[in-house]
Amino acid sequence: MAWRSFADLPEASRATPCGQPVVEVGDGQAQMVAEMARAAGFCLTTVHEDLTRRARIVEATLPGADIMGLEDMDEEGIYHLRRRLVSERS
Repeated sequence: MAWRSFADLPEASRATPCGQPVVEVGDGQAQMVAEMARAAGFCLTTVHEDLTRRARIVEATLPGADIMGLEDMDEEGIYHLRRRLVSERS
């Protein structure tokens, strides 16, 4: 899904099953992007590190969205998530 700014993202996020977009950002931009997400109406933002331990992934949650964490996933789900993240890195 393409978007131009976080102002467009809440509308686009309502079309996703969980209302919780995860975006990869440039090195050094994660905190700024998280602040932009909060300003656009997301109630929870989380910055994650990539495999090189750089803050490069911003997860934003709309009010009322279902939240699922790793603790909610079974081992098979975690395995597939890790595999997917590694394949996207290549």
